[in-house]
Amino acid sequence: TRDQPQGPVSRPSQSQDSTRALPAVMDEAARRQLQDQKKMQLLEQRVRDAARMQMGGGMPGAQEADELALFQERKKAYAQLASVEDDRRDTVEDAEATGGVIDGGTWEHRKRAREMLATAESALELTASSRGVHHLADYLPKEDLEAFMKNAQAKAAGEEAADTGGDFEKNKLDSSNVGFQMLQNAGWKEGEGLGATAQGMVNPVDMRATAGESAGLGVAPTHEVGQGDDEFEQYRKRMMLAYRFRPNPLNNPRRSYY
Repeated sequence: TRDQPQGPVSRPSQSQDSTRALPAVMDEAARRQLQDQKKMQLLEQRVRDAARMQMGGGMPGAQEADELALFQERKKAYAQLASVEDDRRDTVEDAEATGGVIDGGTWEHRKRAREMLATAESALELTASSRGVHHLADYLPKEDLEAFMKNAQAKAAGEEAADTGGDFEKNKLDSSNVGFQMLQNAGWKEGEGLGATAQGMVNPVDMRATAGESAGLGVAPTHEVGQGDDEFEQYRKRMMLAYRFRPNPLNNPRRSYY
């Protein structure tokens, strides 16, 4: 059966729609027309915002300036709190004397401020690089994605994971390192193996932190591709890896919690 036309309906209250002068009552056709107009206006606004973000390099200028000003203000607060000496007392008597607030923050506050001061730049970089991005996969940097795909292809072929050497090249020790100097004084040369006969280890131990640290025997990183993983399992693990590079506008701590 066809829907029977409904009777007149009351228009929204003034608090719900204060920008339009509408009649006291509207029939069903007028109400639907108003809903369509609202949907079109919302769609047009989204298109204008997207175009403005694209032309402005990812974010409207005013919003970008506000974000940068907030970052500078937070960084200044971090530095002030982190500069307080650690030998100050944090006792119940101090808190009671100041109404429950310890001037300069507690030891935990100062410790966290130093951590946030060290990660402020990287958090801002993660947030800025994610402007205009909507899918989790888009957060994954290109070099990390390429390394993941190489490892996935190697595991699919039954081979060992490809070694990109990224961590070693970024943190490679030179003659300014004390341990490097001690090995040189003992007769070791760069490129040779360790030991008296130079037959020991040549390549450095993998320095990458894994989720297995302090997590129990046999625990492996959840984003590492394993033998027999199909395309759906590889996609899930790739998204878990990308999650580590999500925006961090509040500079929250990023822990290896999985």
